[in-house]
Amino acid sequence: IACAQNPRTGRELTWTPVRAARRVKVAVVGGGPAGMAAASEAHAAGHEVVLYESTIQLGGQVAFAEAAPGHAELATSLLRNYEPLLAGVEVRLGEHVEEPPDADAVILATGARPYVPDLPDFKGVLTAWSVLRGGRPDGKRVVIADWGGDASGLDAAEVLAANGYRVALAVGSAGLGETLHAYQRNLYAARLYRAGIEVWHHLELASWDGGRATFTNIFAPELEAPMEADALVLALGREPVRELEIQGAVEA
Repeated sequence: IACAQNPRTGRELTWTPVRAARRVKVAVVGGGPAGMAAASEAHAAGHEVVLYESTIQLGGQVAFAEAAPGHAELATSLLRNYEPLLAGVEVRLGEHVEEPPDADAVILATGARPYVPDLPDFKGVLTAWSVLRGGRPDGKRVVIADWGGDASGLDAAEVLAANGYRVALAVGSAGLGETLHAYQRNLYAARLYRAGIEVWHHLELASWDGGRATFTNIFAPELEAPMEADALVLALGREPVRELEIQGAVEA
């Protein structure tokens, strides 16, 4: 058992609250779930804490996933639950950290960005994250290339279908949402099919020419599956953001 909000859930016997022997100034860079958890824990331990977030909203990936039915409740409750936990933390929104902060200890929780493969003709292609932030593709027929692990592609498919797009979801894993809990995955599948979203399995994106996405079968790569579309949305996982290098810093 684990929780997206409380890192102690399931680890109560080993992750016990600790009061610091000496109060120091702690800087936490990144205001997503990991950064908020690190800041609240450091504050509870008795430290002076400053939390830096480059955008104007805390919550990271969970916050912009609020646009999707599958994460609306989680995003709302995440910020509500952390509000009292961060009451004694100095929160600096819209502040991008490029140099080491003035602090005795630095915790990096800079999160991730969408993974975009090195393929030609990707100009104008959206990511699932940009769709959840409000971006909308041109045309009405949209293909989503989904690696099949997390919920970002599923969330983007739901949002676009609810806005009148005809959506095809090409999933690259053996089944959609492989890393999701079975109960959550089943609910996603029910909503996707009821929304009229086409779901195609075992497909990996090979190319995009602006009007056609070509996929290959992950089990039989010689088999191709072309799909006509007005727009392509990428949901191919994420990669860590590690441009900020601070000697002695630890990751959340």
